[in-house]
Amino acid sequence: MSDANGDFPLSSLNEWERQIVQTELARDGVCGWYRNPPMQAFDSLGVAYRDVSGNWRSMHPDFVFFHQVNGVVRASIIDPHSHHLDDADVKLKALAVFSIQYGSYFHRIEALSAVDDQMRVLDMQLDDVRDAAQFRTLPPVELYKSDLARAYDS
Repeated sequence: MSDANGDFPLSSLNEWERQIVQTELARDGVCGWYRNPPMQAFDSLGVAYRDVSGNWRSMHPDFVFFHQVNGVVRASIIDPHSHHLDDADVKLKALAVFSIQYGSYFHRIEALSAVDDQMRVLDMQLDDVRDAAQFRTLPPVELYKSDLARAYDS
């Protein structure tokens, strides 16, 4: 997944992904990042969930960033995923459940989507966001438009 110098080629990322990498690298305390493989592999972070039929599936968040937080390096899951895709609802629920179980091990767990030409973020470490995602009180697009979401670069 890296070039001959050991760097991930940013040219292989889409516009959303490049924006996210640039935004995250500009944050204080960032130490590095990892482009998570989009499929199950030995080097991929997977989040298990049950699909609408009850079958086990796994999602693979796009990015893991590493931040220096109070002298400790902590991982952050940053997952851009379009809200209009068929699996958007189950993937938000999967991240919510994952965050309930494992959120304390991470600096941030965030789902992102572009709504009305603005990247919006759902912070899966907030109880009200997790509840809305887990219990599907709003469709994904409405969740990203709601006051539960915020502009990504803030």
